[in-house]
Amino acid sequence: MVQVYVNSPSSLKIGLSVALEATSKALAPQSIENLRKLSKNIPNEPEGYSLEISKYTASNFIECVENFKHTITFRSIREDLREALVNFENQAS
Repeated sequence: MVQVYVNSPSSLKIGLSVALEATSKALAPQSIENLRKLSKNIPNEPEGYSLEISKYTASNFIECVENFKHTITFRSIREDLREALVNFENQAS
């Protein structure tokens, strides 16, 4: 298991949704489903919290964000969404 602190759950949830949309063709269907489950479990709250995820989910998340970083969408989304994704990715590594 991997322990991650989420500073802005709402930003992470939105950012992950955008990342999944942009990278869905590059990811395996199981990875997409796993990350959708993760997204559903992230509360829409402004306050941070700790989250424990499996190594498999962490690996899926890292793969998704790494693919997402190579898209135009990544450079054009709000900075807080980008930061939430990269921060989560760094902690999941």
